[in-house]
Amino acid sequence: MNRQLIVLLVFLLASCSTDDRDDSSANDSPALDIRTVRVETIEVKPQAFEDIIALIGIVQSPNDAKLSAQSRGTLVFREPLGTSVKKGGVVARTEATVIEAVLIQAKASLEAAEADAEFAEDTFKRQEPLYQDSIISALEYEQFRAQLNAARAQLARNRAVVAQSEKELENTYIISPFSGIVEEHFAEPGEHVSIGTPVIRVVDTQILKIIAGVPERYARDIRAGEPVSIRFKAYSSEERSGTI
Repeated sequence: MNRQLIVLLVFLLASCSTDDRDDSSANDSPALDIRTVRVETIEVKPQAFEDIIALIGIVQSPNDAKLSAQSRGTLVFREPLGTSVKKGGVVARTEATVIEAVLIQAKASLEAAEADAEFAEDTFKRQEPLYQDSIISALEYEQFRAQLNAARAQLARNRAVVAQSEKELENTYIISPFSGIVEEHFAEPGEHVSIGTPVIRVVDTQILKIIAGVPERYARDIRAGEPVSIRFKAYSSEERSGTI
């Protein structure tokens, strides 16, 4: 019991000593230095806020065609990259020397066949009254008819050859199906291409579509018809505008 009283008494004396020191230090502290500071105020008014959402998209064109060769041969011409082409314009061509020679020969043969058919028809018409008057026999008359039919058949074959050669010559030209820009090459001049080999790509840049993914938290903030600004980092072009 005596030990507990002594410890408590020592603790109380220590507390009193600490309080005395705190009071003396508080009394000895200097007075606060109060200074005047100039401030500037502004009047806050409500203003419209434009929220901008930056997205990365992929540019697509509704008219984007990879044009292929329609004739087998050596590629002799193609438009340079970036060239503007019109609808129906020639953008590339394959070698046509052999086809042109065949066409010339086919047209010459067609002219001869036309002359033979005309002669055979005239001859047959002149034999008909003779047959009616029994001057020539039925066998001779049928022979003239057979010659006329043979001449007409040959004429048809020659016309088909000419038409086929003209089609092959036309196929040496690669035609743009719409107006646009030459965007990509797939074959080099001097390279042998087959039917169906991709040669050149043409893109219509007048109307473009940009596909961009929208984060879910912005889904309710984007509506059809709202304006958008478009920047192309790959090209030194000015900002363009569009609508959603």
